[in-house]
Amino acid sequence: MTFAIKYRDLLKSLLIITSVSEIDLHLKLIAERWKNAARTKNTEIFINEWLGDTYSENFLKSNLDAIYPRLIEAFKVFDFNAGEKLIDCFLELYKNPLTPYLNKINIPTAVIASELDTLKPPKYSRIIHNEIKNSEFHIIQNSGHAVVIEKPEEVNTILLGFLTKQT
Repeated sequence: MTFAIKYRDLLKSLLIITSVSEIDLHLKLIAERWKNAARTKNTEIFINEWLGDTYSENFLKSNLDAIYPRLIEAFKVFDFNAGEKLIDCFLELYKNPLTPYLNKINIPTAVIASELDTLKPPKYSRIIHNEIKNSEFHIIQNSGHAVVIEKPEEVNTILLGFLTKQT
């Protein structure tokens, strides 16, 4: 969204998936919890801190045994300092939200929310949708924040339909 606001002439369309343009105190506290976990530089502590925020309960019940070892392996090379900086950028939205600038986005935009997203609940996607003129809004049912992992076929259907309309 920041790129689209600053360099809107370089884009033809925009797809926003389970995102925010501002954060409230609750989301700020979640991000600070993640940052504290990143500071430990302990892979298991860090993953355990955000895992429940990222996936829906049903997805975790069915897939935890398969994904947890893969996450541990993938995060062996994780740059915890970069992770902290990324979280700091996210926390900046608490003081300096993007919402007042979203009306500068004047390209075709699709906003996708996830029904069970507890990290970035659909209310945030609705804010984005309401501020970007002529954007389209989609909500994917029975999925958590990591909707591209939990429901990839549904995300792809929306994405391909949106892109087809732009050609």
